[in-house]
Amino acid sequence: MKFGVNLLPYGVSYKRLLEAVQRAEDLGFDSVWLADHMQRSSLDVFECWTAVAALATETKKIRIGTSVTCASFRNPALLAKMAATVDQISGGRLELGLGAGYDESEFSSYGIPFPSLKARTGILEESVEIVRTLWTSKSAASFQGAVFRVSNALCEPKPVQKPYPPIWVAGRSSTVLAVAARLADGVNMVPYSGVMEKRKLSTMNELAGKMKELDAKCATYERRPNTVQRLLYGGDGGILVADGEEELEKKIAVYARLTGIDPGELKNRLTNLSLLYGRSDQIAARIEDAAAAGFDYFLLQFHGWQQGVFDEMEAFASRVLPQLR
Repeated sequence: MKFGVNLLPYGVSYKRLLEAVQRAEDLGFDSVWLADHMQRSSLDVFECWTAVAALATETKKIRIGTSVTCASFRNPALLAKMAATVDQISGGRLELGLGAGYDESEFSSYGIPFPSLKARTGILEESVEIVRTLWTSKSAASFQGAVFRVSNALCEPKPVQKPYPPIWVAGRSSTVLAVAARLADGVNMVPYSGVMEKRKLSTMNELAGKMKELDAKCATYERRPNTVQRLLYGGDGGILVADGEEELEKKIAVYARLTGIDPGELKNRLTNLSLLYGRSDQIAARIEDAAAAGFDYFLLQFHGWQQGVFDEMEAFASRVLPQLR
């Protein structure tokens, strides 16, 4: 069972982002993952791969991932070269997360075509194939797909990790699970169906059903299910460790003041968009339930770090992790 910290590099200085990454490393988390967006409202937003490369030079052992790189934002052959370079810089600590992208306004603002979900998933699939091909080819590589063409492309130096850094695909649709079973090393799954304002938190039985569906896809491609890692994101509602309702209400009030979010809205986000909040034993039990459903990696989003408050990250490390490790 592994635990990563999800960091949204919006509205923060690089110094604060680095502080969060180094705090996660010191607290014993397995990895940190950066979101890949070009813009979020009017906030300052760090470009994901530039930031990941910089952070790789400022850390020693924690793994560094993208949750997740939008496959449509960058040519996949160039992405393979960028990611191989980061794996070299980090000494073999890269986790490459890839997704189809979902925010049409962001695509439009940057002049990037936003085709149907089916087409974007096709871009994702070909991107995984091209990255793998360039990382593993012993000579110049070529690829001809429905979307991309690569001809005699070299990717040297190769990544440090062998055969290559883990590739995760994000999503929970049948098509994405098939891509994971056929091509990827892991699947990165959110705990709800739908997108944006239509999101609905899934039950543990529903999430277990997705894992069984992934197992079936693996059988289709004659692949052992245990060769595909299964990561569950804790949800956009974030994590609050509070041993009792009184502490929970106090923490909601504190983070509401820090972020400027209405306390009622913050509590609503916890209730509707988070799997992991409450007493430390409740959170640990919830994670154990998810592990029994088939997940082996957990991606956690903590309140407060963007304002320089690391209480939740520290509370999880000291009060929840000891129950699970």
